[in-house]
Amino acid sequence: MSSIIINRTKSLSPLTFKEIEAEIILEDGKVFLRKQDEKGNIYKRLLEKDYEFYKLMTSGQTKTQVPCVISALYISSRCNLNCSFCFEGKDGISEPSAEEIKALAKGCKSGFCAIFGREPTCREDLFEIIKILRKHTKRVCLLTNGIKLSDFEYTLKLKKSGLKYIFFSFNGLSDNVYRKLDGSPVLNLKLQALKNIEKNGIHTILSATIARGINDDQIKGLLEYAFRHRSFISELRIRTTVPTGRHLDIEPYCMSELLDLVTTSLEIEKEDVFKENIFLQEFFSTFKAFLPLAVRQFWSSRLCTLLFHVKQDGKLISSGQPINLERIKKSKLRIFWLAFYFMKI
Repeated sequence: MSSIIINRTKSLSPLTFKEIEAEIILEDGKVFLRKQDEKGNIYKRLLEKDYEFYKLMTSGQTKTQVPCVISALYISSRCNLNCSFCFEGKDGISEPSAEEIKALAKGCKSGFCAIFGREPTCREDLFEIIKILRKHTKRVCLLTNGIKLSDFEYTLKLKKSGLKYIFFSFNGLSDNVYRKLDGSPVLNLKLQALKNIEKNGIHTILSATIARGINDDQIKGLLEYAFRHRSFISELRIRTTVPTGRHLDIEPYCMSELLDLVTTSLEIEKEDVFKENIFLQEFFSTFKAFLPLAVRQFWSSRLCTLLFHVKQDGKLISSGQPINLERIKKSKLRIFWLAFYFMKI
């Protein structure tokens, strides 16, 4: 099978984790990343099945690396679940001590620090860690499966420690899903945890990992749950499993497939999602002199992330639906229409 090199980029060596040269290649309409480690071993990984989609999502990129706008701190190699799709292997990374965390916190310059690990709430000193980080950053976000937050007093103590945000793993509204993905029927514990978070007023993002054939029928229900609890839930993030660590032996979704799944589940038009994406790139390009770099980087188009908005008005509606790209392109009042449609989003 012949292949065509369509781009050159950088990747990490699986042996040393050092930066190495890599190629983006096209084979039979599919896009792959190919690289060779220091011992000559060649690796090839599917990036996208749809070449046209790949071109659309990477057309505005000029850099191979995505700048990091937050600090992330790994604090726990322990977990209270046994998820079949865990990105870690059987052996966890060693945990930093409280003193090491203090030293790391001093170098936190981003203003936003995310604490993660197999499960950060397995740290008995988590409350003290949050207090340490709050001395050096304005916002601390906890990435958690939420099991321990089913205890109201525990959640209250997190809030009093200075926790501002929670990134909550929520893979469905069925215990059957959690048996297959998380190893335990923990839906009621998660729902109780979310009630406790809401009562304590902690801003939350829901994160759903979609596994082919297991919970890909849960997307609409998850979004409807998020809409019902907009007082504290600001976002639903949907991602797929990855063939890393201890993972399910199933095929991950590539981004074009995931978009098809989401738009079909929500009964919205994929073209409206693209329309919003194109509009936002135009908006941020036009007003870049007035917008912080971090904001523009967050909204920039890339293959691994596609951000869009959905409204609820009797039914689910894509925010890109009313945008008239031709009006923006042809009108002498282009800046006015850009601002007008941005406010509608």
